[in-house]
Parts: sequence; structure tokens; C-alpha cells
Amino acid sequence: MDSTDLLILSKLSQNPLLAYRELATSLGISVQAVHRRIQVLSKKKVLGKYHANIPLGYLRAVSVHFVGRSSGGSMDDVLKGLARSTSVRTALIASANVLFIHAELRSIDALDEFSEFAKRTSLIHDPRIAIDPMEDQSKGTMTPLDLRIIRSMHNDARKPTVDVAEELGVSARSVRTHLDKMIADGLIELTVEIDPTFSEDTSSILRVFLNENSDKKRIGAMLMKQHFPKVLYCQSFVNIPDFLICAAVSRTPNDLKRLQEGIQQEQGIRSVESNIALTGRYFETWRDELVESCEKDRAKEIAEKLARNR
Repeated sequence: MDSTDLLILSKLSQNPLLAYRELATSLGISVQAVHRRIQVLSKKKVLGKYHANIPLGYLRAVSVHFVGRSSGGSMDDVLKGLARSTSVRTALIASANVLFIHAELRSIDALDEFSEFAKRTSLIHDPRIAIDPMEDQSKGTMTPLDLRIIRSMHNDARKPTVDVAEELGVSARSVRTHLDKMIADGLIELTVEIDPTFSEDTSSILRVFLNENSDKKRIGAMLMKQHFPKVLYCQSFVNIPDFLICAAVSRTPNDLKRLQEGIQQEQGIRSVESNIALTGRYFETWRDELVESCEKDRAKEIAEKLARNR
């Protein structure tokens, strides 16, 4: 992947519904070139499905990460074991048997039980447990039609509005109005599966340890600005003030080494550990099951239940 491909991935991760024409204008290339690049990225499985979902914040759910070195002999067996939980969203296996497990919990009360499952299944005996900052930025409540639209777009968020309307038996204008309002009010989560481990480049996860009292938000933003597109994103956590996880892409292991050394010299950073990403997997969670249950007969019931829980 070159820098243009990485920019496409970055922009689609921020807005999976971004039109090809808007992408082309922002990148300074033709619409045909954008289409060809996305076709190649999809064929190589770097780009996967586009999803629509009920936002975690709206559900009062919690997003957590488990990171550590597994003592398991077969990582395939570990992945099969993790699939038994409806809370695991993704699992990434990196070099030295380091696992990065991302889970969606119905509430923080489920953390201890899931931690025991994750440790037992992944054979990570001393994991670092990192909790994502979660703020419910949604406004208002979801309607039954909102839920049905999300269900229709669940595994194809770029499905044409007219196709959604035909499936639901409503007008295309009504679908467009509801979708626009959901986006504006933060009542829909739109994501795209991105798996750079399928590309020919060296993909890695950087664990960045900060000096005491460092501003993690400032440092994360600085790394993105100074080292993009080699650093694709940085994630901070509410319960670990001196820790960031960053995703990086480099041409060769030597390029990765130079990137790691450059980041380690930045002000406020104590040390950087890198692990080359080997394979990743997406899993369906309880949230997907909830969306799939939002058919016409149950959408009103589910909408009312979610509204009461708020």
C-alpha cells in the first residue's frame, strides 16, 4: 500500500459512507482511480465489510482491550476459544505470541467475569486491561424505523437508500431523512473492517509508554501528525494514563525499526514496544445479535426497552 491507499483507509474509517467523488476531490485523483484502488484493497481483503450498528454509548456498553503474551501453543485454538464469547469483537495475533483482544461488554459489571474468561482462553496470565473512553454523544432516542434501517444496513452500510426502502416497505425519502438524523444525532455507528495484515506491507501494533504526567491526548495527536501515514491511529484509555496503542504500517522491518526509534525520541515518551501483526479476526457480538433481532415485529418493543434503559 502507498500513502494514497493509507489515506483512503483513514478517510473511510472516519466516514464509511464517504462518496467516491468526495474521496477523489480530497485526494486530488480521479473518481475512477479511487474506485480502482478500493477494488484492489477489497480484493486483497484489506477492506472488508461496511457495518451499521447501534452505538455502544447508546447501549451504555463498555469497550475494553486485553493485551499480553499468550503461553498457548496453538493460536488457532485460542481464536476458536475466543469465538465462544459473544463479547469478543476482534482478536489480533502478533509476533512473540502477543494478543490484542477487543471486547464489548454490556456493562462494567461484566469486566471481572470476562477477564477470567479471556485469561483462561487466551492463556495470558498477566494481561494489561485497558478501557476505552466511552461517552454517550447521542441525542434523543431511536425509533422503530431507525432500528430497522440499521438492521437493513448492518452488513452493508453502503447499501443504496432505494434498496433499504424497498426492503422495509417505506419511501426512499423517509429512509434518507431518518438516516441523516441518526448520523447528526449520533444514533448510528458506521464502521468498516480494515485488516492491513493481508497487505504486503509490515503491519504492527506499537505499545507506547509515556513519562509520568504526560498529556496522552497531545502525544497521540502529535504522533498522528508527525508520523502519518506510517502511524494510522493512536488509542488512549481512561484507566491507564501512561499508555497508548498505535497501529503502524511500514514497508520493511527496518522501516519499522526506524519508526520505533523516531517515536521513542519524541518528548514525553518513555519507551516503545512493537509487535508485527500476523493475523486478525472479527467476531460477531451480542450487539450484532441485538441488531439482527430488530425485525418489523420486534423493532417497536426493542426501541421502547432501549429508551427505558437510558
